[in-house]
Amino acid sequence: MKNIAWVDVPTEAALRIMQEAVARACAKVGRQAYALLDMSFADAPPPLSGLAEPERVHSLYKDRYSAEGLERVDPLLIELGPEPSRAIADLAQWCAARPMLSVIVSPLKADRLLEHLRAQTVATDSTGERYLLRWADTRCLPMLHEVFDAEQNGRLLRGIDVWWHFDRMGEARVISDAPDLPAKKRNAALAGLEKPYRLSTAQKDRLLALSLPDTVLSFIADRPHLYGRLRGAVSARHRAVSHALAAQENGAHQAESLRLAIGALDADGLLET
Repeated sequence: MKNIAWVDVPTEAALRIMQEAVARACAKVGRQAYALLDMSFADAPPPLSGLAEPERVHSLYKDRYSAEGLERVDPLLIELGPEPSRAIADLAQWCAARPMLSVIVSPLKADRLLEHLRAQTVATDSTGERYLLRWADTRCLPMLHEVFDAEQNGRLLRGIDVWWHFDRMGEARVISDAPDLPAKKRNAALAGLEKPYRLSTAQKDRLLALSLPDTVLSFIADRPHLYGRLRGAVSARHRAVSHALAAQENGAHQAESLRLAIGALDADGLLET
């Protein structure tokens, strides 16, 4: 695995919460658990021996997108079988400190769920620019769910009972559909399942703001000879930088964002110079 900590390691309590919640959800008739792995954080295949046969491992981007090196970042959807707890534990250990594991419980068969997830990977803005939505990255998953409106989330979570992931602090979190979405809006969302999501200017701006702390932290981490070496919990670094950047004006220059971030990290003892 790539020797970089992107998020805090899941706690034992968080792992138990996820395992027990997934087991309860799978107790419903016809439900199946799936793991979704963002392989851009790995440099080797996942250890699936004894967990899933090759035919139960599915590529999200294959035959849909074409680009050099795409196979190295292609998310995998893995059927976990009727007893998913062991697989969740093994995958959580393998993915520790990397935002690459989430677990979906759904009544859909693997081919139908794969088809559905593939249809949720693209968005456009008012200018027609297209964006790849990285649902398998568990930093992006809650951001997108927060920014999407009820209609968009209704479309995303169609056929999905629950979608569990570990957050930046290693705690188990879940997203699920909004049950009170009016039928008219729900039907409108389902009618556009194959079309890219349309992001409003406000949604695009909010996503950029939410992703900025990760961008700045990555910039600093790649240049320890200039800014110092990051230390402390990953979630603490993100929290410090998020608070610092929240105070800056919209459209602030990148240099100002970097200055504020370094100041906050240094003040909290999270930067070793």
